[in-house]
Amino acid sequence: MLAWATPGMAQSRAHVYLFRGLADVYSLGMNTLAAELAARGVNATATAHTDWKPIADKAAAAYKGRKGRPHHS
Repeated sequence: MLAWATPGMAQSRAHVYLFRGLADVYSLGMNTLAAELAARGVNATATAHTDWKPIADKAAAAYKGRKGRPHHS
């Protein structure tokens, strides 16, 4: 699971990424969890575990872009 806030938003909002396991078949509960989080107002996405690299790169870029800015929770 990975979460980050996007810089530049008036009110930052975290995004939770849930990664499904092998062949996207054995952990479909991640889809359910993402839906439950979304119902509670949390921005959440369930995705294939193979998508981790571009998502991690985006999170790192967002973090670096926020450097020197105050962190809002």
